[in-house]
Amino acid sequence: MNNKARTIFILVLFSALCILCYSLYKWYDYKRRNAELQKELTQLLPISESLTPMDCMVISGDDSAYLKCNIEHFKLRKGYDNCPLSHRDYLLYCYIFAIRDGSSDAATDFVSYYFIDVDNNIIAVDSAIVREAERLLLQAMCDTAADALTKFVAAEWLTEIYNGKYDADLKDPMLHLQYCDSVAKYAKP
Repeated sequence: MNNKARTIFILVLFSALCILCYSLYKWYDYKRRNAELQKELTQLLPISESLTPMDCMVISGDDSAYLKCNIEHFKLRKGYDNCPLSHRDYLLYCYIFAIRDGSSDAATDFVSYYFIDVDNNIIAVDSAIVREAERLLLQAMCDTAADALTKFVAAEWLTEIYNGKYDADLKDPMLHLQYCDSVAKYAKP
């Protein structure tokens, strides 16, 4: 090998060694920062406030999650002490099922319990949630797979929304009458 080829070989070898050292340094730095972040997260979120098995089931997209949540919410409403589900969590889960899975039943459950809580002064009415409830209910009304009971409940709540009960800006007498007719239609056996 001549001197020129040796010099180029040494420069390439030296460059490769420098790149390898730099990559190892960056990998080590990444691991160190990741460990620090994990430590900070565990300090911010104690184990008691981490995800519950019910949270994991809902987030996983389990097909039976909505049914299991309804069973647990029924137990909660009947006063069982060992229920792993709070009313707030149930509302959140129904919203997740309505948005992620497009479930009309979950949408009407979310809206129903939200407005019942508003009527009972448990939570304050929020115009953004009312508008989202309107959107979910309209989606349920357009769902061809939804049964008559789901459409009845959706139409019933839409009459309340368009009556201006929860948001004066959404008051619309024509839509109110339209959904009153829908309620009558779905109420018939």
